[in-house]
Amino acid sequence: CIQRHWRGLRASLVLMRKDDAAEKIQNSYRTWHWARRARKLVAAAQTLQRVWHSAVHRSWLRHCHASAVQIQRHARGMLVRFSMDATGRSLVRRYQAELREVMQQKSQMSESLYIARTAALAAKGRVALDQHRQRNIDLRRMASMDGRSAVSRQADKQRRLKMKGAMQPARLSVFEPMIFALKRLDPPGAARVDAKNSRVLQQVDDARRKLIRYLPPKSSRVAPPHACSKRGRSAVTTRRLVKKAPSLPATQRAHSTEDLVDMLGFSRWHATQFAVTQ
Repeated sequence: CIQRHWRGLRASLVLMRKDDAAEKIQNSYRTWHWARRARKLVAAAQTLQRVWHSAVHRSWLRHCHASAVQIQRHARGMLVRFSMDATGRSLVRRYQAELREVMQQKSQMSESLYIARTAALAAKGRVALDQHRQRNIDLRRMASMDGRSAVSRQADKQRRLKMKGAMQPARLSVFEPMIFALKRLDPPGAARVDAKNSRVLQQVDDARRKLIRYLPPKSSRVAPPHACSKRGRSAVTTRRLVKKAPSLPATQRAHSTEDLVDMLGFSRWHATQFAVTQ
């Protein structure tokens, strides 16, 4: 009978070890399979991010180009208005009159002299008009300085440079999209595809960890253990509990043998198994 019980226990222990090994292999396969799918998902997400960031960058460049065209249009219009004011128009009319006089005398001069005099008058008109335009620009520029000295303007410039990034992230150039500048503010090594947890999710995660710590689950297995291995698991659990049992002092060990063994039950089992009585 003892041998029969021992053989059953030994078989249960072997099945328990095989069942645990199978569970370990299954967990490793699930981890490998999940990691492979996660790598594919990360690659797909990064591809989508690259396409989206490129689209955003192209849209931002189109917006910048359209804004640059508007700025250039207004700047050219301003230069033309500075050039063609009342004084500028009088300059143009004067040189046009001189050019018409030379053109009326074309038949009285050689071809080379005519070309030289018309080219000289056109150049003088352009130079005079450019000087007039530059004079108007300098007048507006001086009026915009508000009478401040060069030292105060330099101090104001340094103060504005110190405020760079206070209102929005500092960009490498005006053509850099805002999302790229925001990305550089992230700490190094931050995940590219990981979503930032909110405060509510962090509190839920902390509550879950505390619950698992104080009320741990009976088992972390995905599948239930094999029925034939339950006997072996019970034996291993009993051996673990016996090892953790508090040891008694030497003076109390002799008096505690009767408490450890139920003599009445042991006598009944002994009589049933071996047909003897004590």
